[in-house]
Amino acid sequence: MRISVKKNVSENTIKRKLPDDHLKDFSKNMNKLISKGLVVRYRVGNYGVPKLGRVITRKLLEKSRNKKYHYLKKILLLVENF
Repeated sequence: MRISVKKNVSENTIKRKLPDDHLKDFSKNMNKLISKGLVVRYRVGNYGVPKLGRVITRKLLEKSRNKKYHYLKKILLLVENF
């Protein structure tokens, strides 16, 4: 999820965007992220992402996009050459 510096996200919003198989360990995993400093508890039921969390989130998103769309680079190179 894209979360700005000033914005916090409710627990329900996060759960709604997660696949069902990730929900069973949600609270345990959130506690791990909080203890590592990648997520901060803003209020009860609301979370924020500090600078380190946003950096890691961007890297994971970029890695996911590259994995998902790696073939598009090749197609674009072929189209540009014509």
